[in-house]
Amino acid sequence: MATRGLTIIELLLATMVLSVAVALAAASAARSTGGDPVRRAAALARDLDARARLLARHEGELMILVESAHRRVVARDRHGSLLLTIDLPDSIECELRSVAGDAGLLLDSRGQSMDAVLRLVGVDRSLSLRVLGLSGQWIEEGP
Repeated sequence: MATRGLTIIELLLATMVLSVAVALAAASAARSTGGDPVRRAAALARDLDARARLLARHEGELMILVESAHRRVVARDRHGSLLLTIDLPDSIECELRSVAGDAGLLLDSRGQSMDAVLRLVGVDRSLSLRVLGLSGQWIEEGP
């Protein structure tokens, strides 16, 4: 008995259906953080942390700091040069402390650090996130 393969039209239709499903999922995910400035700030900080850890592996030690006066979180190299930055929403206060109590987070040349806590305070809610220094994983802490 002969088996029949898929035609190019069938493959194109399947690809289009999958593309639409992925686009809808991405739009839904973007909306889920879009309305909450605290969650949006957390997502931006998580992204900066991931990029800084990759950059530290290539460039050497980096420091992630909260610059409250400029309402931003930055990554600077050992010479103080600005490498990465995110602007915080106006309604968000932010604090980043290592478990040793130091302001900011030092990433070594392997992209690793001490554990730290990022605290974000908005108008009507706050959020604390623990950053696991060896893995870069972020864990939401209780209120």
